[in-house]
Amino acid sequence: MPRPPLQPGTHGHIAVAPTTDALRARGAFVAHARVRPLDGSDVQVVRRFGATESDALSALQAAIVERIGAVSGDPVISVADRRILLARQGFAVFVNLYFDSTPRVEPGGDAEGDADAAGSDHIPNRVVEGFVASAVDHIRAWYRATSPTNDDPRPFIYIYADHTMWRAVLEAAASAIWVLGPDRREERIEHATRLAIYEWEKSKPIRRFSGEVDEAAARMHEEQRLVIERVCERMGFDFNTLAKKGAAPTKVVSTAREYLGRDGDDFFYWWTICSRYTHAQTLTVMLRGVRTHVDSPDGGVLNVETNVDQLADVVDFTMKATDALVSMLVRRGFNRVPRDPAGNVGA
Repeated sequence: MPRPPLQPGTHGHIAVAPTTDALRARGAFVAHARVRPLDGSDVQVVRRFGATESDALSALQAAIVERIGAVSGDPVISVADRRILLARQGFAVFVNLYFDSTPRVEPGGDAEGDADAAGSDHIPNRVVEGFVASAVDHIRAWYRATSPTNDDPRPFIYIYADHTMWRAVLEAAASAIWVLGPDRREERIEHATRLAIYEWEKSKPIRRFSGEVDEAAARMHEEQRLVIERVCERMGFDFNTLAKKGAAPTKVVSTAREYLGRDGDDFFYWWTICSRYTHAQTLTVMLRGVRTHVDSPDGGVLNVETNVDQLADVVDFTMKATDALVSMLVRRGFNRVPRDPAGNVGA
């Protein structure tokens, strides 16, 4: 079967495999992909080696970014821009796979056992699935929002909005990882229960100015409490003790990184930076942006633009965090089943 043509500035399927004995000295793993530079020149095959799969993939990603723009020499598209364009391709595949499928819990896996132990369809599995859905939805929104325009091949970048969307992705991913990470079933269920209690506490019915109460919201709030209490009773948890332990985003994000090894070292750092953009903390935006002073009759103005290098770092880190989340989901027995064109669930 012929390979599909590559558009300029894109790469083909990335593959990674153990090296042969003859190449073992260059690294235990080799990653490779077909690449077509931005100027439309001939397709090239790029290979990079590494001691681990992760090392080989990281080296290949850097090589792809360099090779995509190496021939064109276009000074408008920076290395950071290329990194973001490359990430957009990877996220597009991830998002399409998600929305073209439905969730399935694998028989005999940890997820099935967790649900049986908790005696609940909601805790912990639907809690996890809700965070995954939020992360994917925000990634899709970012992908669409940053699409290059017809007259500019660079990703469309925003001062605040990029970081705001990535904050939502990181927070949702961290919450799911916090539930999936522990080896002990009881601990996974406890973390999910604490998140459910935190949501219950923060979702009390709100009165409108007229004093009117949303009765449907009030009923749902009470039903949510009953679900949590049933899980607590079955697992031997004390509701008030778990409520005091809390599950605020700051706590969840700062501890979720423990389940990611070295890949999670900067989780709290990037989430905090993105949170400051989300809350429109002007000092952070000014200090971390690219500042240009423009003279004017009134004494001049300070023009602040997005630091694209920093944004590329955020995007790269979030991609690694998303990869880690997907691996964790698979390990715990969460799967996605493709739909057929008629909307039915595939085998």
